[in-house]
Amino acid sequence: MACLPAGSGLANLLCSALVVQGMTIKEARSSVYMFDINGLLESSRTDLVDFQLPYAHKHAPTIIGVSEDVSLKSEQPVPLTFHLCILQR
Repeated sequence: MACLPAGSGLANLLCSALVVQGMTIKEARSSVYMFDINGLLESSRTDLVDFQLPYAHKHAPTIIGVSEDVSLKSEQPVPLTFHLCILQR
């Protein structure tokens, strides 16, 4: 059994469920969009590994930045803030 990151395993499970519901595997995978630390998995990226390739779609390149607002006075956890910037060529 291959060791996959959690997101890929969940995407595979979701696609299997969609196939049971009547979609083809190609249709199921085309409805799942994933991202990693370098942005959306899109087909022009050259840094993808084999388990990411089925979920890499044609799309404009993106950058996803993750920032955390930190308050030293707060004892409550501060949620992460996600920023999505779509870059046009």
